[in-house]
Amino acid sequence: MRRIARLYVLSLLGLIDPLTTSPEAEAREQIPREPPLPAPLMMTEIGPDLRRCSAEAEARGEFGDVIVEIAKLSIIKVVPSRQVGRATYRCVQIAVERLLEMERRAPKRRVDPEHQTGDVPIGRPRPLLPAIGALLPAWDQHVGASPAQQDATRRELQKLLPPDVAVDNGRCLAPEVEGLIIDESISQWLQTVGHEVPEVWRYIFDGRSSPNDHAPPAFLVSSGRVLRVLSTPRRLCLENIEGEQTRRQLRQRMEALGSCWAGDLNDILMTPRIEFPRDRRFKLVTLSPSGATACALDVDGHPFCCGRNANKYPPLAGPFTDLAISGRGAQDFGACGVKPTPAGTTVECWGDTPAPPPSLKIARFIRQSFCGVAPSRDIACVSGAVVPLPAPARGKAREAAFQGNTVCAVATSGKISCARGAVSKTFDGTFSNVDVGADSVCALDQAGQVHCWDTHTLSPLSLSLADRSFRQIAVGTSGSNAFCGITSAAGIECVPLGPDSRPPSVPGGSQQFVQIGEAAGRFCGVTSSSRVECWGETWPPVIRTYETRKPFGGLRLY
Repeated sequence: MRRIARLYVLSLLGLIDPLTTSPEAEAREQIPREPPLPAPLMMTEIGPDLRRCSAEAEARGEFGDVIVEIAKLSIIKVVPSRQVGRATYRCVQIAVERLLEMERRAPKRRVDPEHQTGDVPIGRPRPLLPAIGALLPAWDQHVGASPAQQDATRRELQKLLPPDVAVDNGRCLAPEVEGLIIDESISQWLQTVGHEVPEVWRYIFDGRSSPNDHAPPAFLVSSGRVLRVLSTPRRLCLENIEGEQTRRQLRQRMEALGSCWAGDLNDILMTPRIEFPRDRRFKLVTLSPSGATACALDVDGHPFCCGRNANKYPPLAGPFTDLAISGRGAQDFGACGVKPTPAGTTVECWGDTPAPPPSLKIARFIRQSFCGVAPSRDIACVSGAVVPLPAPARGKAREAAFQGNTVCAVATSGKISCARGAVSKTFDGTFSNVDVGADSVCALDQAGQVHCWDTHTLSPLSLSLADRSFRQIAVGTSGSNAFCGITSAAGIECVPLGPDSRPPSVPGGSQQFVQIGEAAGRFCGVTSSSRVECWGETWPPVIRTYETRKPFGGLRLY
């Protein structure tokens, strides 16, 4: 009996920021606490290698994913999707084996020591594969043909279809063999189907499917059209949705999910990036802990936000001298600003953030938190949470930074004290601009030279940067172990902090910068011309497509 094959397409939509741990929330927890979940494979030290595997696969015309199952720090299974070749499979396997070897030599919880399954996307999602580009014109010709021409147009269209699949006089495919469900080989045309995006499409296409439909509709998006895809176990149909008005509506719905999207509709859906308005001038930029939203203060001190969920941060008028935003989940969209007053400063908050106590006085926020150094030289937070400083810095902190269970502070003497659980160390010198990342702590000395320590052991890192100096640095909080800094010449330089680390690509051109920020491997900075530029990890995609091997039958969307 013939093997029954099925087409599976999985839509993954990140409408909320991924769960990240707020430093302020961590301060309320006892130390030590339960270890955090390991980062996705793409966000570990081998992320650059996996992206190289993906880019090389894309150049070979491959697209899909590779599932890696790990148990007891050993690879149990590597499962590539159908359109991923052996070379790509092996490239991913070698990279993961290297990560596991690093974890065995120096445990940093890069992977779960018991069991973890990782998904490595291969190739870049594209709105339409070339096969779709060939299929649709032939289908259009067949649908518009006269009855006398339809036999000829059907034969031409049939040449593009898999065996045993026929086309009717409409836009529907059906298997010719009784009992055969839509064959998996059709996936070569629908591998990058636009998919249903619930928060967008459902507001545009009401009544899009009947209760008897096998699955909700998907959508194909190209530069000149929107096609709705409907499927049952034995039929797959395309329905034309005409008009620029529909596309404008779709873009408007995308703007409801975020703002400042750059490029055309396909760019926004598949590889989103943001551009701050060119007609506004800014002086400071900060990012939500997940990196999905960036908010900047214009030169008059008024907030403006871009990126995913930017509209969830309804700003106060200001003016402010500093800004911090949250963004841990669907119900966590808050912001606080430091506002100058005749008596000093006050803090105002809005959104999903508690009202700060009137007595709270801080000059600027610690990165990715609603805390700052108070006049008492200790850390004060909007929520009243207590962040314990290392003993040598208590009551003496000039500036501070924390990430996870690691807290560092620069004392008024210029020395840095860091604590992680029971481990505490003090480093002699005169430092400033201390920053704590996922794997490294860095600070600048009086000459602008960078000094770094391992976040987990507080041991010094060996750097070859004696010939370079910086004005400000930001250490990566996830992804590759690296920092980006504003050089003494006001340019941007990104530096790896480990033998297996690769820094993010820096902005092109000869732009000069005055301030930078980072979250989740994504960097944004303000240029000397008061514009905001972002680089590093790509913006979280609204749509990512994967082929799944779980049996649902027909075209199933989530």
